[in-house]
Amino acid sequence: MPWLSARRCLRFLPVLAWMGIIFFGSSRQNINIPPAPNGWSVERPIKKVAHICEYATLAFLVGWAIGGATGRTLAICAAVAAVYGASDEIHQAFVPTRHARLFDVGVDTVGGCLGAWAWRQVWRRKDGKAPGD
Repeated sequence: MPWLSARRCLRFLPVLAWMGIIFFGSSRQNINIPPAPNGWSVERPIKKVAHICEYATLAFLVGWAIGGATGRTLAICAAVAAVYGASDEIHQAFVPTRHARLFDVGVDTVGGCLGAWAWRQVWRRKDGKAPGD
C-alpha cells in the first residue's frame, strides 16, 4: 500500500503525542482559577478558549499528518477532533471533580473546524496559492 509508508506513519506521531497530552490533562482533577479582585470569574471563558486551542492544534496536526487540503482531508481533521473531544468528555466522567459536558464537545468541534481551516490556509500558502483562491 503506497499510502501506508513508514514515513507517513511517522507523521502521525505528533498527533498521538498531542492526544496523549490532552488525555493526561483530562486525567487531572479540576483546576479552579481564583476570581478576579472585582469578583468576576474568568475561569469559564479561559477553559473554553483552552478547549478551542487544544482541539484546533489536534486538527491541524491531523492535516499535517495526512497532507493535502482537500475537502475530504479537512472533514477528517474536524471529525477526528470532534470524536476525540467526545471520547475525552466520556473519560472525564470517570475523573473525580471532572464532569462530562455536551457543550464542551461542541466547543472542541469548533476548535477542530478552526484547526482544519488553519491547516488549509497554511497548505495553500505552501502550495503557492493565495488564501481564498
